[in-house]
Amino acid sequence: MFSREDFYNALQFRFMRNKQNENHIEDIYDGEIHKAEMAENGFLQNPNNISFMWYTDGIAIYKSNKFSVWVMFLMINEVKYKTRTNQENVVLAGLWFGRKKQNQICFCLHFTMI
Repeated sequence: MFSREDFYNALQFRFMRNKQNENHIEDIYDGEIHKAEMAENGFLQNPNNISFMWYTDGIAIYKSNKFSVWVMFLMINEVKYKTRTNQENVVLAGLWFGRKKQNQICFCLHFTMI
């Protein structure tokens, strides 16, 4: 992603965005946690840091047994809403294969900023 010529500049959208109405929640940037991380000394105040939304979905492999595969994706919050879901801005974070749904705690521990 970072090898794309325009990608780093696209990540700076959070610093340049214009809200339509200051009283409305228009995007993830308006949430309390995101605002706190954008404040002075916040993690996201650094233009080189990014945050993600995590999506997962599973599908049964065979009808005759209980094995399934779960795919985990990360979507970068710092790009414009209209381009967040574009394939080039989504990261395949992992695959889980097993009889049960993945243990999300195993993955969350690796994604935290602290």
